[in-house]
Amino acid sequence: APVRGARLRALLGVMVADRMMEERLDYREFCHIVTGIDDDPDRARKTLNGIVFRLREMLGHEVINTDSETPELNLECVEVDILKAYQHIQQSAAELRSESLIRSQRELLKALEYTCGEVPFPGLYEPFFEAVRDDFEGNIRALILKVSRHLVNERDLRSAEELLRPGFSAMPHDEE
Repeated sequence: APVRGARLRALLGVMVADRMMEERLDYREFCHIVTGIDDDPDRARKTLNGIVFRLREMLGHEVINTDSETPELNLECVEVDILKAYQHIQQSAAELRSESLIRSQRELLKALEYTCGEVPFPGLYEPFFEAVRDDFEGNIRALILKVSRHLVNERDLRSAEELLRPGFSAMPHDEE
């Protein structure tokens, strides 16, 4: 079922995006992004609690953990495509660092399967989401180009092409 309500979508998006960041959001930042309230911490906390409650009603209580500083998705209960893609991107980068080009290429192909050329965080246009979206797309783009160049340098043109085709499909307006 689609998640209706701007604040519910924002909470879901922030919980996902927070998992993709090197440095996690603190409570105040998290609360501000979800609620839009910055000047009244007590009101922001109460509003966030209400949003968490409503999202739990929709998705199930066990889907959201509130044991840490900020609410988190329980990834044992739900699977999030962009987080799976992000994990494959991280693994691809690790494989590239260890000079395993074919493994790196395979991980990137898996990431592209999860993204399906879709825009990350659709319908969320706050500056925070734009920045996360730009980072995600920039990272996958740079890694596709880097792995492809290494494959070409190794004269493995077939593997480079296998990566560049879905990469181009995912980013058709990217000239490079």
